[in-house]
Amino acid sequence: MEPFKHAFPACRTLFLVGVVLQLTNATCTAEKVKFPSVTMASLRQAIAGDSADKVLVSSELQYPATRAERYPSVVIAHASGGYDPETEGWFAAELNKAGFATLTYDSFIPRKWGSQFKNGGPATLPTTIADGFAALSFMAAEPRIDPARVAIIGFSLGGDVAHAAAIESFHKALSPEHRFAAHVSFYPGFTLGARAGPQAYTGSPVLLLLAEKDELTPAEKVQHYLTYLKQGSANTSIETLIYPGAYHAWANPHTPKAQFFADAGSARKCPMMLVGDEGLQNLVNGQEAPFDAAERQRCLASGRGYTMGFNAGIRAKSLADAVAFLRRTSAR
Repeated sequence: MEPFKHAFPACRTLFLVGVVLQLTNATCTAEKVKFPSVTMASLRQAIAGDSADKVLVSSELQYPATRAERYPSVVIAHASGGYDPETEGWFAAELNKAGFATLTYDSFIPRKWGSQFKNGGPATLPTTIADGFAALSFMAAEPRIDPARVAIIGFSLGGDVAHAAAIESFHKALSPEHRFAAHVSFYPGFTLGARAGPQAYTGSPVLLLLAEKDELTPAEKVQHYLTYLKQGSANTSIETLIYPGAYHAWANPHTPKAQFFADAGSARKCPMMLVGDEGLQNLVNGQEAPFDAAERQRCLASGRGYTMGFNAGIRAKSLADAVAFLRRTSAR
């Protein structure tokens, strides 16, 4: 899939001298830009904030048509197939209409990675989390962006990124000078959480948008985690919305009918991983347990496959819910 292709068909293309491609007309203003990031080999490396291989990530920064001195903005993290103009691009355009600047990007292309849909490696999640924070740092430095009102949304793998970016261990290691104002996670795989405690999260509000028929992330799994957090006095506001009749990837129009993908990589049979300053733990029956890398590989191998299905009505509803949440939190 080619990133950004057909993402903004209504814009007139204007080639400028230099490295920036600007697209302008009465309804949109977009710039091709690059931001520096790093490639993380593991979650442990990301938690520690250890030095890692540097990379430049190509991205598209788009502003609303309405004029403002500084805009609220949204970083958009993509799913395991990479950037998709019909999903991340569609939401970016809709968020622009709602008054938000947006930044879309593809984490896989600069690293010469293909789709991680079937076989995401141990570097996939920590690297995409690092890219989310690198995008935050980039947006916070933009003169037309309000650094106090940068939010993040994400889809599936990107939903995990949007949620993980609210965990204090990652924030402290990867971007201590900035934090996201709000987090919206669309049908996350929910493979990763925080070890409970009064400083588990950054304190910014989180919205989890879940599907009633999601085999990858059953709503009960999320509720068990939230119960664990509450018992540990975690310092965060996490809201959940569950869409009746929805499947995983309801916002992806490439799966017009519900279909089981047997080869899809999945952690649905694995315990949720918990991160903290001390490293990784597992969440088992509401309690912390030692992390076992070999057992992790076994549960990943045995839990492959889940159903995905597009739903235009739920996509529209989830967009409206996300915009309402962002306006109530990050756009104040």
